[in-house]
Amino acid sequence: MVDKFTYGEPVRLFPTVKSDEDRATSVFLATMALVYPFRAALMKSAGRRMSKRGNDFSVHVHPKFGGKYSDKDIPDGLIAHDSKAPWKAAIEVKIKGADLDQGQLER
Repeated sequence: MVDKFTYGEPVRLFPTVKSDEDRATSVFLATMALVYPFRAALMKSAGRRMSKRGNDFSVHVHPKFGGKYSDKDIPDGLIAHDSKAPWKAAIEVKIKGADLDQGQLER
């Protein structure tokens, strides 16, 4: 399913959105994009090797995918590593003790 996602909005280290969850997502993903050692360590845990240039790596908030889905049905972020074997991961951020429920995963 993640392969169907297209790139969404750009991330910002200092986001201007009002939602706390959207701000947390944007700051996390922007830090990941800007700080190579942080990005390399996180991606290594997913079995991915990163280049220092970072031209094969991108992050976005509110990725889109085809179909009739509401705004509640899309993940908070997308990590894409476009190397020899392209890889994408959907990111769902929870703050303030919020839990991810089964219904959200099924949608």
